[in-house]
Amino acid sequence: MMKGISVVCVVAVLLMASVGSADIRFHGSGSWDMLEGVGQAEGWQSVAVPGAGDIIQVNWGNNTVTLDYAAPAITMFKIGVNEPGTVHIQNGGTLSAHRGKVGNNGSVTGTVNVDAGGTFTTESWMMVGGSSSVEGILNVSGTVNIGGHLWTSTGAGSSSTIDINDGGVINVSGIVGLGSSDFNAGGGMSTLNINDGGLLALTNIHGVTGTSAMNGSTFQLYDTGIITLPGDFEGVIANYATAGLIYGDGIAGNVATDLTTNPGFTTVFVPEPATMLLLGLGGLLIRKRR
Repeated sequence: MMKGISVVCVVAVLLMASVGSADIRFHGSGSWDMLEGVGQAEGWQSVAVPGAGDIIQVNWGNNTVTLDYAAPAITMFKIGVNEPGTVHIQNGGTLSAHRGKVGNNGSVTGTVNVDAGGTFTTESWMMVGGSSSVEGILNVSGTVNIGGHLWTSTGAGSSSTIDINDGGVINVSGIVGLGSSDFNAGGGMSTLNINDGGLLALTNIHGVTGTSAMNGSTFQLYDTGIITLPGDFEGVIANYATAGLIYGDGIAGNVATDLTTNPGFTTVFVPEPATMLLLGLGGLLIRKRR
């Protein structure tokens, strides 16, 4: 009888451990490979570094978790859940997940910084700025690969800022939707900055003007920063620029497109001042080059 009770208890403990490992929080700040209670007071509240099947939360009193190696792939990340948190992917760091949110919920900020030499990947969608009044921040000097859609500022009152810096690249395999989720009108405002030397490599942008940049959201190009799209999107980009949804060096519509810089792609860039065509007193600038 006692043996039977013992077996049941062991099974129950194992099941509880399995359930607990599915959603793991990092206590305090420190490096990704730290485990709370294994030689230190801070780290993952788990018996092992998160891996397949796990959901991670970085949200312990504005903590920062640093990553400088190729971590095991996880199922989902939630950075900024009721409390703010930051993940810093350094040179040599690789974080891969099926999907995830940078800024999940609450009146807090979720931040991911990707240094040069760092890689941040989702197999499916990535959300930057989720529900309620949360703020999502993504700073990219390395590489971000999004295997599905990129949604930003999906909840009313939410906000998000994405900065692609010199040498930084964001590749989006799905469609981009700034200020919305599934192009719903109830989102917040998002700004996507492609700074000098940055690249936003899109696969698609919604053909209905404004649908990929809703609720006051904008694409902002600076200096040599560029956007690329496969095929001919010149007409779509011209419409977004005319609507004031794409800026170049802080001026609405001050962008140009061509199909020759990257053969097979539409390249969106800020034109040289001497080549810009001024349209009207409002300073709306758009040019096509073939």
